[in-house]
Amino acid sequence: MSKHKPELNLPSDCHLAYIVWQEAWYSQASASLNEHPHLMVSASARGSGGGVAWEFQIDGYELGGSPVTRVKMFEDSYAALTDIPEFFAALAEERPVTLDQVRAILDSLGAVDETERVSPYPEHQRETPATLTLAEIRSGTGWPQDARFILAPAAED
Repeated sequence: MSKHKPELNLPSDCHLAYIVWQEAWYSQASASLNEHPHLMVSASARGSGGGVAWEFQIDGYELGGSPVTRVKMFEDSYAALTDIPEFFAALAEERPVTLDQVRAILDSLGAVDETERVSPYPEHQRETPATLTLAEIRSGTGWPQDARFILAPAAED
């Protein structure tokens, strides 16, 4: 990533943040709607009343046997293109192919990881978190309703 100071132009009372969806305690509730592991990037107002000014998704998956990332954004989040130009410049420069590489860019810009990894509801806790491969997550097999996830590389995917 370029070495100059980031020029973030976030809305008032917001900070750059992200959620690692597959690590969030609630992600299993909508696993069928979120086929690929992804990050949700936002101008977060957590701590300042809540909510987000904008948010968009970055998917990580394989295409033709190679890892790739893809940005998915609705029109109400287009302001992110001018609010965090340094992030998009780093994507263009570094061309990250994994979500970990995207996270490294976000971390270098001072983004806050706001992933809620532990449920505030005791009934959603497990003594031992489930460790699943990406193939198991995609297929929806091998995990109970109240599972928390830690992704592990698959031997074959």
